[in-house]
Amino acid sequence: MKTRLASVVFWVVSLGALGTSAIGCGRVSTDPPERNLLNLDAAQQMKFTPVSSYSGRRGNGAEFSAEDYSSTDGVSVIMTVETYTSVSRAKEALRKRIREASRIVERSPKVDGDGTILGERVVLSFAPGIHHRAYATILWLEQEDLHEIESTSLRAALEFERQLK
Repeated sequence: MKTRLASVVFWVVSLGALGTSAIGCGRVSTDPPERNLLNLDAAQQMKFTPVSSYSGRRGNGAEFSAEDYSSTDGVSVIMTVETYTSVSRAKEALRKRIREASRIVERSPKVDGDGTILGERVVLSFAPGIHHRAYATILWLEQEDLHEIESTSLRAALEFERQLK
């Protein structure tokens, strides 16, 4: 129940306009408001404070662990790692999320600190639904692990990801 409550609380926060344009592969060009979000000054850097964590098993059998964070702007960010029984199942889960998205904001290879390609990385936006507000998510695969950063703010999600590196 605690997981459901955290999810419900997360979805209640509103996203605002993403206003981006998608390109099938590689980096995307963005509208001016998004371009400003992608080029954050160090002085504008957000800080993230852990709020809660939880874990369990999804309906599809994947084990997951998640952590909720709050930014200095008061925006919620959720970092989740789902572990599948195989790389192919993790890839299928990624493909399913891409199909469900309203828009592909960005698609590129996921690379480690040494420049080695780990897999695919995709930034998606989701339109508001009956049970949730609009939100953005960043997904990438590392073997059988599907990593996901979700927020109602694309800016917060991207900054959180940048700080993970």
